[in-house]
Amino acid sequence: MHEAWAKGILKRVSYYRFIAYALSLKTYDVFHVGVTSFKQIYRLYEFYLKFRLLLWKLLKL
Repeated sequence: MHEAWAKGILKRVSYYRFIAYALSLKTYDVFHVGVTSFKQIYRLYEFYLKFRLLLWKLLKL
């Protein structure tokens, strides 16, 4: 189930766009095992997506 969910996200978002959000969670070229998860990266992606849409709406006023 988790694998199918992750594949669906990567199909919608694209791997390269998605991995860019993971880079902000990296410290000294190391991902912290057990701390950084696919779900965390996806939540970060969703946050920035909603934030950009909100800013876009405000700037269009």
